[in-house]
Amino acid sequence: MQSTIRKLVSISIVTIMIVNIILTCVVQATHVLEPAEGAISISSDYPHYVGPKGGRFIAPIDPLTDAIIKAEGYIEISDRAGLEAIKNNLNGKYYLSDDICLSGVEWIPIGDDTAPFRGTFDGRGYVIYNLAIMDDYQYAGLFGYVENAMVKNVGLVGVTISISISSCVGGICGVASDSTVSNCYSAGKISTSYPSISSYSDYSYVGGICGVASDSTVSYCYNTGNISVSSTTSSSPCVGGICGYMSDGTMISYCYNTGNISVSCGSSFS
Repeated sequence: MQSTIRKLVSISIVTIMIVNIILTCVVQATHVLEPAEGAISISSDYPHYVGPKGGRFIAPIDPLTDAIIKAEGYIEISDRAGLEAIKNNLNGKYYLSDDICLSGVEWIPIGDDTAPFRGTFDGRGYVIYNLAIMDDYQYAGLFGYVENAMVKNVGLVGVTISISISSCVGGICGVASDSTVSNCYSAGKISTSYPSISSYSDYSYVGGICGVASDSTVSYCYNTGNISVSSTTSSSPCVGGICGYMSDGTMISYCYNTGNISVSCGSSFS
């Protein structure tokens, strides 16, 4: 299954820019967004647990004590630079200690099929705002590709992902292989489009949480963002509110989607 996935898939100006970014983050964190902008729609039908700064999660946030952090060598992340540094140690254990805003510079997904993230990422109930990916990555999301990894307790708000090639795309990760994704959510907008394809391996796999989940567990996750996928072929891509595609060894439980899903296909398979 994994081999198949690998184929698929300048001082004042600076100050002004920084201030603009900070203001954008503050607005994003406090403004009640319209649904099309990626608002989190809270329903009394679902139990939501509130994170340290207002993130809304389905399940309680597992405690991560100082003793565990020290004993297991967890690395603290409180800003964008810390998130980006994960690429320097894809096997490490990480935890968030604050909300993070990614406005101003497009996000480069963490990990790909040749160098996947194989560590642990614990958001501890914090939220990452305004993740934007506009370049054409084969594996796109906060994480591009995770393998034998754990990602949990993190929310994404204001997600904007737009890809124009065949790809694996999800808010949390493009591909999860032999991994666990738990108590996460994504709110925003994901759109992909791709031209004529020459084989069935050229499809796009798009989900609100994971593009592809292979032999993985996805639980207590939800997506409220809209997903739009278009193709010039008559062959439909794999699209889902939680996962675009899941293998037989994957289990999805206690998850839900409220985002709109739209798929548009063209004429014929080339």
